[in-house]
Amino acid sequence: MAETQRAGKPKAQGSPPVTEDRLKALLDDLRRHIAAEINSFKEEIHGVSVRLHDTEISTAAHEAHINSLETELTKTKNDLTQTQHQVAAMEDRRRWNNVKIKGLSESVTMAEIPHLIRRLLSSLFAPK
Repeated sequence: MAETQRAGKPKAQGSPPVTEDRLKALLDDLRRHIAAEINSFKEEIHGVSVRLHDTEISTAAHEAHINSLETELTKTKNDLTQTQHQVAAMEDRRRWNNVKIKGLSESVTMAEIPHLIRRLLSSLFAPK
């Protein structure tokens, strides 16, 4: 039994003897396995690269669309501000032409106004 143990390592029973050819075969198997793993990683990296490229293209398209939307939003906000100023100016101008007639009560209805104005004008322009 001392012959089966060398340098403190037991020899497994039933396993083929370790030879140079056997080591070369194991090394070749290991190289093939590593090459297959490397090719698998290369394929995965290529797939990720393609997806990344597609994502970059999509992002650029979205960025261009977002920029156009921001431009349109800015234009719309400016138009809104300008329109609000125009409305305020129109409301102010509408108030400039208001005429207050002393002696007329504010409870006069719209239907009575033409009659009152006619009576007022005729009294102003009537010959004396």
